[in-house]
Amino acid sequence: MYRKTRDTILPRLLSGVFIALLGLSVAKAQDDEEIFTLSPFEVSPDSNAGYEARESTTASLIAMPLDQLAMNLNVINNDFIEDLQYTDFGDVLRFTPVSTHANLNDTAFARGFQLESLRNGFAPGGRFYLTANTERVEILKGPSSVLYGLANPGGAINYIPKLPKFEQETTLTASLGSFDHSRVMLDTTGPVPLWEGDKLAYRLILSYLDEGGPVDYQSREELVFAPSISFRPTSNLSFNFEYEYQDIDRAFINGPLQRWGGLNPDGSIEFEPIGLSGADRPAFLAGRERVRGYDNDKYGLGWETSVKGPEALYINENRGYTGEVTWTINDSTTLRYVHSDNERGEDRRSYFSLGRAVDGREQTHDRRLGGNEIRAQKLDLTTKYELGEWATGNLLVGFEENENFFVIDIYRATDANNAPISNPFDGPVPVSELLISSDISNFQFVRTGGPFLFEFTNARILNTLHAFDDRLHVMTGISQAESSNIQASGAVDRQTAGPYTLGVVFDVTEQFSLYAQQGQSFRNQFGELRNGDAVPPTFGEIKEVGVKFDLLGGKLNGWVSYFDQERNNISRRITIPDDPDTPEDEFELFNEASGLEGSKGVDYTVFYNPTENTQIMLNGAHFDGEVLSNNQNPDQVGLDLANSPENSVSVWASHSLSEGSLKGLTFGLGYRYSEGTTVDTRFNRRFLITDDITTVDLLLKYETEIQGRATTFSLKVDNLLDEENKIETAGNFLTPLEVKGSVKFKF
Repeated sequence: MYRKTRDTILPRLLSGVFIALLGLSVAKAQDDEEIFTLSPFEVSPDSNAGYEARESTTASLIAMPLDQLAMNLNVINNDFIEDLQYTDFGDVLRFTPVSTHANLNDTAFARGFQLESLRNGFAPGGRFYLTANTERVEILKGPSSVLYGLANPGGAINYIPKLPKFEQETTLTASLGSFDHSRVMLDTTGPVPLWEGDKLAYRLILSYLDEGGPVDYQSREELVFAPSISFRPTSNLSFNFEYEYQDIDRAFINGPLQRWGGLNPDGSIEFEPIGLSGADRPAFLAGRERVRGYDNDKYGLGWETSVKGPEALYINENRGYTGEVTWTINDSTTLRYVHSDNERGEDRRSYFSLGRAVDGREQTHDRRLGGNEIRAQKLDLTTKYELGEWATGNLLVGFEENENFFVIDIYRATDANNAPISNPFDGPVPVSELLISSDISNFQFVRTGGPFLFEFTNARILNTLHAFDDRLHVMTGISQAESSNIQASGAVDRQTAGPYTLGVVFDVTEQFSLYAQQGQSFRNQFGELRNGDAVPPTFGEIKEVGVKFDLLGGKLNGWVSYFDQERNNISRRITIPDDPDTPEDEFELFNEASGLEGSKGVDYTVFYNPTENTQIMLNGAHFDGEVLSNNQNPDQVGLDLANSPENSVSVWASHSLSEGSLKGLTFGLGYRYSEGTTVDTRFNRRFLITDDITTVDLLLKYETEIQGRATTFSLKVDNLLDEENKIETAGNFLTPLEVKGSVKFKF
């Protein structure tokens, strides 16, 4: 059995005091007028202006206007998610300067570095993120360790779930579309008719999705069940509890194949012929560098050809809950306690490798069974204060602890179908002649990954100050973070850090503000280096300056920022061939702290609403990111950062008709461009990762009433230009033209 490495007395003691004082609060509030005050930890429901969000909690833990934050923050609200019929993680980030890598986990990258994935302010571990129970997505760029403890230097992406409303509302949405897409979702919320109907509210979300895909055997089947309640026994006390269950079955993402070839002077790759011997390779290369590249056409079989076969499947079950108690002690002080528990179980089945088949190598039909559980809690006390007549402020003191248990067991099929396959071919052959099916009833245990226990704590102090007639806004913060990796043997690897953050916003005029920030991030790392030493933690540091503007009477606003950030001690799992002449055979795997990586550049967000019915949203990023130093592997110096297009831009525009015979009709048009990436530092070799991507999306929406019920019909077309055979994210093809139609009834 595992034991905690520390006694968590502080949060438990404070929690006990918190609960004891609630009784006093309830007794006092019963004599007061029952007017509920919004918690400082919640954004106002009226803070959105169409697709534009005006407030955030992710960047400061309390609700603050975006124009007072010394950073670049993107918010995708529920209006945008619903209008564009987005269902998952990759959809949501489509019109942001963030690149995605959706494979076995949903991960995202900004400014060259990975973002820390959060759900309701907690890191829930690897998982998929679906939109059925998502109210908004907030993307914070830059170090965020003061706020969330362990964090990646790219920043954080926070998925905030839906909560109950005290107004009755029910929506039923159904959609059909390309690739056999079908989805139905019920979202009902309202007050419970007890205590005059103003103290207890509920919400229930049910969603089911079933669809195929443009690639052979590609499929998704997803079920979401998410009930929640809100209880406000008094005007200064609230309880929120939300539960979410996800059952996700996905066929393995069928991306392109990786092949070896010669690098031509123009940057293209000539792939090696199938069956090329080591003796003939020098003549083929003719002095060119040997690199790896993606074969979009999959050996001439067509880009739609499956890589994994008909029986490959990835089954996920995610379940978790969050309980929150907020107590408004007085007009200036609020105390909040939050507890979260998230579990994930996975069954990964990989039965076929097209690459192994054409190379004549043995198939390895593996099955991986695993899971993780994350328990976390946090306690935050925030209080407002005044410094005479010249300044006001808010001080937040908090403590958080997180415990993560993980294990995975790997099995391998032992049936006769695992015999080596020999079919090097000269030209295209029917897919049916390559694909084989495995009897999955006969498996033997191979090895286990873990189990291990990971813990971290973070004590933080965050202060925001508003001075000089609210023209100067200063945020300062410092924390003490500690992480512990506990191996099955009982060995403990403990790492500590004291990151800080400092940000200043100054309103030069009513239209323009200047801002600057500097901060740090800290994250533990797992594994051993090649020499046997433990992998050290990775630290990130960012310096950023920018301008925010609000012009034309509030119709044109946004921000432009310049950033310079670095990350050191990056651990990557390196794969190096034992024999360079036959790199496809045996590999040596180890971790490597690859030195220093950095990126610098600009990103921007602009909203323009020329009329009440017209919205235009522009996002973009242009930066240079590369490996700056690497003592263990100097050949990596100068390589670009992986998974990060250095140039991207997107724009979405919509216009609604509010009068005339077409009243209720909305037109939407979107454009996005993402530059291809050409290297992957994990392999220390240059090869194509993604293509240049240009897409155009279209939306038609009509809002009307049918028998007194608000009804919305929508038609969404993604990739209107039907770009195909393009690699959009690492290992994944861009989906060709896709059409979805939906109808939503509001009761």
